[in-house]
Amino acid sequence: MPAGAFLNPVLLGTPGEEMSLNVTNQALIAGAFSETLGRTSVDLSTVVGDGFSAVHGRHRPKYKLTIPFANFTTLGAIRSMYAVGDSALSFVFADDWLIPTERYLTATTTTVQLDGSCYTKLDRLYDDLSLSEIVKITGVFTDRNFRGAQVSSNLFAGGSYDRQTRIITLGTSPGPAGTIVFINYTFRGCTVRFRGAPKSTVTRSVDLGARLFKITANLESV
Repeated sequence: MPAGAFLNPVLLGTPGEEMSLNVTNQALIAGAFSETLGRTSVDLSTVVGDGFSAVHGRHRPKYKLTIPFANFTTLGAIRSMYAVGDSALSFVFADDWLIPTERYLTATTTTVQLDGSCYTKLDRLYDDLSLSEIVKITGVFTDRNFRGAQVSSNLFAGGSYDRQTRIITLGTSPGPAGTIVFINYTFRGCTVRFRGAPKSTVTRSVDLGARLFKITANLESV
């Protein structure tokens, strides 16, 4: 499957113990999937009146998904997930979706810390469970390109990324601490919770020859 596509299966549930939303358990996600981007910011002005936004959280996405054919087991699982209030759920759906050219300032001559987000939170939880990475750093550059096609040298080559602290150690120093760099990375999922109660209606699959449920759910990142 090419990078940038949806994973098959899509996973939802407790980190490391997610339920597969696929044909096998009669919980196939069809085309009814949408993502609404979001961020946390405050609109401010400079002393000369120029407006700008102070962004405190770059990534606060919301999702809507539809499970057209779910059996009783899947419906019960969704009910139980909705009742979970003490921890975030894991939603793994992306085959290395790229987030290009995020702007950062280096902390030292060779380190920079990625902002905390719903993506890095799930990556840390996966690291706690010794599971594969959710976030993958692909490059750190001194030039910006919103398609991720920077032409400067990749400063991350030969470096490393700490999934617990979100600290990137560069293979090549761009200069003194406080140097502006642009980070490219990919993600496979994020931490979420239900936004409102999931809805289910009785339906019938001619192919499966059974009475099933159509479930719609809204998720928000946490």
